[in-house]
Amino acid sequence: MTDDIQKNIYEIDSKIRGSLEVKNIDDNKDRYTIRSLIDEAISSSQMEGAATTRKVARDMLKYEKTPKDHSQKMIYNNY
Repeated sequence: MTDDIQKNIYEIDSKIRGSLEVKNIDDNKDRYTIRSLIDEAISSSQMEGAATTRKVARDMLKYEKTPKDHSQKMIYNNY
């Protein structure tokens, strides 16, 4: 990996960042915010040791189910 390659990768990354934004974010702002909070709560809890699938955790939060074990409680409390 040369300096020129790293410079080119940085430039591409910097320029593409703006084009990857969600279109019409205002129309979906609440949904986008809630989904981001759910994903962050799951990821953070799994890094801290919570052992459950993303699907189970997402369903628990989305449908407001009661946490069934310690891992689900971690995710619920993080959310």
